[in-house]
Amino acid sequence: MSCPKLQPLFLLFFLASIGLQAQQQVELADSILMQEVSVDGHRQRISYRLDRQRIDASQVLTAQGGTALDVLLSVPGVAKDADGSLSYRGSQEFLVYVDGKPSPLSGTEALQMIGAASIKDIEILTTPSAKYKTDGEVGIINIVTKHSETEGWDIAVSGTASTWRTLALDTKINYRTGYHNIYIGGQGSDIHNKSQFEQEKTTSAEGTSVTSYADGTRFRDFRTFIGNGGYEFNNGRHLLDIDLQGGRTINPRGGDMTYLTNQSPDLLDSHDRYKLTKYLFQTAIDYTWRLNGRGDEVSISNRLRYDRFSEEYTESNMFDPNGVRQEGTRGYETEHHWDCDGAFSYKLHYRQTGMLEAGYQYTTYSEHGDYRICYWNPTQQTFAWQDDLYAPFYYRRQTHSGYLQMNDRFGPLQFDAGLRIDHLMDDMDLPTITSRHKRYTELYPSAHLAYTTGGAGTFSLGYSRRTNRPGIWKLEPYITYEDYHTRIIGNPDLESEYIHSMELSWRRMFGQTQVTLAAFARRRTGVVDYIRRAYDAGVTLDSIINTGNEWREGLEVHETDRLVESHCKRHAFPLQLPCDI
Repeated sequence: MSCPKLQPLFLLFFLASIGLQAQQQVELADSILMQEVSVDGHRQRISYRLDRQRIDASQVLTAQGGTALDVLLSVPGVAKDADGSLSYRGSQEFLVYVDGKPSPLSGTEALQMIGAASIKDIEILTTPSAKYKTDGEVGIINIVTKHSETEGWDIAVSGTASTWRTLALDTKINYRTGYHNIYIGGQGSDIHNKSQFEQEKTTSAEGTSVTSYADGTRFRDFRTFIGNGGYEFNNGRHLLDIDLQGGRTINPRGGDMTYLTNQSPDLLDSHDRYKLTKYLFQTAIDYTWRLNGRGDEVSISNRLRYDRFSEEYTESNMFDPNGVRQEGTRGYETEHHWDCDGAFSYKLHYRQTGMLEAGYQYTTYSEHGDYRICYWNPTQQTFAWQDDLYAPFYYRRQTHSGYLQMNDRFGPLQFDAGLRIDHLMDDMDLPTITSRHKRYTELYPSAHLAYTTGGAGTFSLGYSRRTNRPGIWKLEPYITYEDYHTRIIGNPDLESEYIHSMELSWRRMFGQTQVTLAAFARRRTGVVDYIRRAYDAGVTLDSIINTGNEWREGLEVHETDRLVESHCKRHAFPLQLPCDI
């Protein structure tokens, strides 16, 4: 906030008008005594609400010119592995939202799509309330983007580049007039990651033991090009938002390795490649009707995403020292995805600080395609298709959910509590292999409690039940290739993981510094993990199974300085003025 300065001419006119009123002997009905007014504006890099923490992206100086991923790296518990993937509190299972709506992309790919310059805040919900989707072990990351509130045209362009061939560009053109707002923009990124890899592995199969030594480099890239546009209407009572997005994503990864085994003195060269290409389109419509000044409202939303083409390609190559191919595989999986979800909710403010919210949500996801693989034939010196490994598939998951949420405050005590009911229909058909059909209903409670004391700070407690439901790639029971020495196979009998997520925190201001102490714990049941066993001499097979239960705990301590945006004082002398001035 800035202090407006009285210009000399305005000051003279102001004093003259007071003198004129005194000369006319106007009877004063009342008087105002102007005193010193002090206005302070404060923002913190990390602030807290009952069920989330909020990061002010503008204060993360190390992320300027970067992406949402760089902003999050300033948060305790966030880490990035050698492949460039983000994990939070030891897990990569989280949902990504943009302005409260599901992102068309997922995980790290979604975070690297949006430039830090276009981000206002990032919210992390570690124990989301019952009104949110239950997927994601460590909760939800919601990216709040900047929106122009000025009339007329507004154009924003931001970009970044690095010496490691990383490029990102984020643009948005906005036109606002009255209740109406139209925008168009796009995001593009080409992000590269490279790491060194070493491994020693021993396998025994059919009486033969093979020890292999691998050394080389691995890479993983994220290439995203998304365009978007939309229309917004807001007259204070009716809010309508129509958003369209479309584009392409390409995620290649691979490795260039040298292998040495105890079965041969020669070094072998391995070149492995993986690429997932998607062409996607998404549309979302949100409408909110504010019923009264008390804040009661009805909301309806719907989102549809269609991946009109998605191809997953794997390639494994092995050459001898003379460059002669010894082994090779090529796998092709072509897919088409439909993803649709919608919601209806009603909010009732039964008193000034209390609110009840009830709603219904549905999600449907379907995918169909086929998988083919070919092997190198050393006799014919060519790749040959394996007709017996051709596997068409169809998968569909529907979720119908109802929830009830209550929020209220009583003096220093604030709380919310909710219950969600999910009914799922899970269907998978692989005509040449197997099928899976499941129907089940589950309960997901949540609760948050915060108590603020006069001098000891604020104590918070949060709990929610979460789940990790296996996607189709974990259910498909055919072998795919990670590299020449590693195979992976899915499990059609795989069950969901269930997580009890809990967090206890304390925070207090010491001058201009906020100190936060947070302890968290997650209890996972039906943990999904890989079991490695010998598949062939020198080759292992990783199978996906439910391995058991797991506890994960952690303690985070951090401090945040309060940013003083402005400090403004206005001084005035005792002065009697008419009430209407």
